[in-house]
Order: sequence, then C-alpha cells, then structure tokens
Amino acid sequence: MKKSIKVLVVVLILNGVTKLISNPLVEFFINEVYFEEGDWIIELSNHWGQDYTGWYLKSSTDSAYFIDNLYLLQEYAILTKDSMKTDLFFNPLGDYISLHEPNGHLVEQIIFGGLEGSNVLGPGEGQSICPYFKGRYSHYLDQTPTLGYANDTTNANGTIEGYVCDSVGIPISGARIQYDYIDDYYFPYALYVNSDNTGYFKIDYLGVLANLEISSNSYETKYVEVQIWPDSIFTIDTIQLNGPITEIVEDNFKEYDFVLLNNYPNPFNPTTKIKFQIPAKVKGEMSNVKLVVYDILGNKITTLVNEQKPPGTYEVEFNGESVGRRITSGIYFYKLSVGKYSETKKMLLMK
Repeated sequence: MKKSIKVLVVVLILNGVTKLISNPLVEFFINEVYFEEGDWIIELSNHWGQDYTGWYLKSSTDSAYFIDNLYLLQEYAILTKDSMKTDLFFNPLGDYISLHEPNGHLVEQIIFGGLEGSNVLGPGEGQSICPYFKGRYSHYLDQTPTLGYANDTTNANGTIEGYVCDSVGIPISGARIQYDYIDDYYFPYALYVNSDNTGYFKIDYLGVLANLEISSNSYETKYVEVQIWPDSIFTIDTIQLNGPITEIVEDNFKEYDFVLLNNYPNPFNPTTKIKFQIPAKVKGEMSNVKLVVYDILGNKITTLVNEQKPPGTYEVEFNGESVGRRITSGIYFYKLSVGKYSETKKMLLMK
C-alpha cells in the first residue's frame, strides 16, 4: 500500500512538470494595466502564490522593489503603489513596464504609447492595457477593465474606416488592406479586408496599434499606422496610392467626350479639389464652362466656375468654410456643364 502511494505521488509531480513545459505562457506575466488620476494598478496572473521579496518593477525612468514578504495568493493579483517599497512612476501617455526577478531576469514587459516596440497607444480614460497571444505576444486596449478577474474582449473591439484612391482621386476597388498577421507556427495567415467599388473599407478589430498595409495590382504599396480605439469608430484620411492614372487621350475625344473626375480627398474637411477636362473638339475654340455645388436638396451652395475656357485640364478647389454661409457635414453634389454636356458627382463633407 505504501509503495502504491509513492508511485502515485511521482506520477502527479511528473504530470505537473509536463503541463508547465508544454504551456507557452511564461510563469508570471503582467495581465492588465490601468491608470487613474496619477495612480496605477497592475494585475499579475499568478499561479503559485510565491514570495515576491526582492522582485521589482521598472519604468523608462524609475524602478522600485516589492515590499518584503509580499505573497500574492489570488489567481489574478492586484499591485498598487502600496505594494512597492518606494514610489514608482509610469507615464500613462507612453512608457514601458517590466517585471524582474531578484537576480534581474526579465519576466515580462509591456511597451505602449508609441515607444519603439509598442503595439498600442496610451490608454484613454477608463481603458486598460491587456495582453493577447497571436503567435507572439501583443497588447490591446480594453474599454471595460476586469481587474482581479480573467481578461475578456467584450468591449475591446473598435472600427476604423476610410477610402482608397489613386493619385487623381479615382477610387480603387478591390484594394487589399492588411491590418494584422497571425504568426501561427503551422498556419500563419494575414487578416485583411478589400475596398468596395467606391474605394471604401471598414475594419472591426481589437483595440491595437494597427500597421495597415494597403496594396493593389500595379500600384505602389503604402503603410499607415493607426490606433483602433475600443468601442468607437475612427475615420482615417483618404489613402492615396501612386501608380496607374486614368489617362484621357486627346485623339480619342468624341464631340461631347468630356470628363469630370472624382473630387480628392473624399471625404474631406474643409477643402477638396475637383478636376475636369474639356476635349479639343475644335482647336482653340472657347466653351462656356460652369461648375456648381449643390446640397442634397438641390439648393445651390456656390458656383466654382462660370466663364469661357479653351480645351484643357482644369482643377478647382472647394472650401466648405468660405461659401458665405455655414454648411454642415453631409453629402453634396458638384455639376459640370459645358454646352450640351453635363455631369454630376457627389462628395462627402465630414467635420
């Protein structure tokens, strides 16, 4: 009977060792960070209830040791300034927080706020920083902190949206916008969306500092860094890709083959440019050109062009703040009229 008990104990110990070795998480790690009115709270994921005497935290400017005989018996233990021997300052706008063993070994580190190596900006009011695993450790902002409990992502997702166009403002359909890469050992894959036929795209994802890679066939790839803020929608500036430009060849003009291009940028605030071309149907002939902006109800906002012009390419600017009266965010139309030809396009003012 005694021999059987000894064997059973050995088996249990070996099973525990196997579990620790196969677990990809480090033994102790910073599980959540929260700032409020100059104070900070750090949650440690703690599995062993170890004596933390001699352990310490570091920031970019400071360090402090834990108080002696500090035992963290909870699974998700809370650290505050009272847990330290001396005052320790972390800059909530951007800093690094590192946890060290008494021998100086780095156990875990969080970098945030745009510092080199960070993958999240400084948290906003009421937000916390949490880690997650995507083949490598990363971090996200959470709108509803869960200090003392397991992390979740219930209110950690946000939305970014925007438009992709070419260098003259023509929307690019099917552009690929990659916003993350899952570094899985067996099946690594990219996370991306495609723009629609108006160049519009929308990304719903965790509150990370996303490095967008925007690409389309035969266009120059562009990279944009943008923070996805949890529980909110953020519209980024129109992304312009250099590459093929739709060209209008004079020899191919028909009698009324005029062209009115999409305004750029679109959406805009408060200015945007409108480009149009008058064909050389009769060399040197002057044409009466009219370019007018209307609101969604058809009321005239302003006349941008009303004069005789020879054939050629023209670009004019519309400024939503200099039309003689206040206009609000919304859809507006611009209409080009030259003789028998007229064309209307819409644009979006977003204040």
